[in-house]
Amino acid sequence: MRRNQPKASVQYGGLVWHEPQGWTAPDSVHDLLLAVVESQTVCIYAQLIQKLFLNRFRPGRETVEFERTDIENAARELGLRVLKNLGDLIYSFRYRVELPDAIRRLAPAGRHWIIRPAGRSRYSFVAVAAAVLAPNPILAETKIPDCHVAFQT
Repeated sequence: MRRNQPKASVQYGGLVWHEPQGWTAPDSVHDLLLAVVESQTVCIYAQLIQKLFLNRFRPGRETVEFERTDIENAARELGLRVLKNLGDLIYSFRYRVELPDAIRRLAPAGRHWIIRPAGRSRYSFVAVAAAVLAPNPILAETKIPDCHVAFQT
């Protein structure tokens, strides 16, 4: 998730939301607080995952392994409190958010980093070829009728 420069500010009571380009301001104070917590969590997670990667990365390698205990050590080195749910850090970067730019830039040409399980409490960053998802032009197109037309009275 890339944060852009603020383009506008919205104030809710004493709280101010700086609206990045392409984002809309939250509708309520509750939504604002959720957005703030999410951005802080992503920031802490990004610092941790970057520290894990850079501690073990060597140029030319296509695999960078680490263990669950390395997450705790990285948090201590950065002066952060140790996460209660260590697995959420890994899950977040496997399924929810992109790896930080500092990690993505170090991928070999034509590849990108993913995180894979590598055993009990072990994980690895693996440089894999970028997947291209495109429809196959020789397959038949299936037309789906407009359901609104079928149910009109």
